[in-house]
Amino acid sequence: MGTNGRLPLGGAMKAPRNDREVGRFIQLSASTLSLFKECPRCFWLQLKMGVHRPKTIFPSLPGGMDGVIKTYFDKFRGTKEGLPPEIRGKVEGKLLADQKLLNGWRARTGGLRYFDKKLNTKLIGLLDDCLVVTESPHPSPLPHGGEGSSKRNLARYYVPLDYKTRGYAPKEDSSGFYQHQLDIYEWLLHENGYKTKGVGWLVYYHPIEVRENGVVQFEITPKRMETSIKRARQLFENAARLLQSDQSPAHHSQCGFCSWGEHQHDIT
Repeated sequence: MGTNGRLPLGGAMKAPRNDREVGRFIQLSASTLSLFKECPRCFWLQLKMGVHRPKTIFPSLPGGMDGVIKTYFDKFRGTKEGLPPEIRGKVEGKLLADQKLLNGWRARTGGLRYFDKKLNTKLIGLLDDCLVVTESPHPSPLPHGGEGSSKRNLARYYVPLDYKTRGYAPKEDSSGFYQHQLDIYEWLLHENGYKTKGVGWLVYYHPIEVRENGVVQFEITPKRMETSIKRARQLFENAARLLQSDQSPAHHSQCGFCSWGEHQHDIT
């Protein structure tokens, strides 16, 4: 591990699930931070005390679609076009050409990683995909520089892209639910030495028609999102500090699991 607190890409060291497993450090992810945003009490109970929410039925179709979409996008990786035809001209840049690097970022044994020494907490993110945008880092042409000079000064920016499968067209405000996820991916890219642009992309798939031979037609809707490294760091730090406390947070008024638990105590 380097002096900046980063872990090597690919993650040779097997990570514990949380601080209770080995008593060494806390491990967070985009999904556990989603739980923190939804209900700090459920988050604290799960990661601090090992008390999980009751399991609910979770559809397997989105996970299956995620794998199929990854395979489809991979066909265009490193090609001249660099993007599937459905999103060409709708998103900026091209897909990251390095398949091996992306596979590492996708793998549960790898992923993009960041370790905060002060908080003794690791953050792991598994990217669906990544765009690379090549452009000048300067808002206007450099003085005394011709075409060759501008080409030499082009920078490569890495932009997180995430696939989302839904049963209906995305609503105007639905993308906000995934805001923190893209914030986290951008921050992790930044911490691992990759230039970022302050933007990320969601690519929505939702079914519109069933045709012969089991063919389902999907509508594909790319959505550009402004991202914030500062916002991601703040979320991470707030969650990590909560886990350092031995005091359980109050139950969340809008959390159905907390309400159910409180009512059980009333009944008994």
